[in-house]
Amino acid sequence: MFSVTECPNSFSYKNVPYVFVESKAALGRACGVTRPVIAASVTTNEQRELQSQIQTIKRAIDKLMY
Repeated sequence: MFSVTECPNSFSYKNVPYVFVESKAALGRACGVTRPVIAASVTTNEQRELQSQIQTIKRAIDKLMY
């Protein structure tokens, strides 16, 4: 079983950028849901239909960082 607390070690090992946010509720709002969220992944692929939604969520998460 994989735990969220293991993520930073895995990400660092694989050179995957990651950030911590202040609250699960804020991350949930940034992801466009009303429930708290413990983890989110932002992927990019220009060919995807969800590209605009991905960019919107990415910008919302970026705002939480600063």
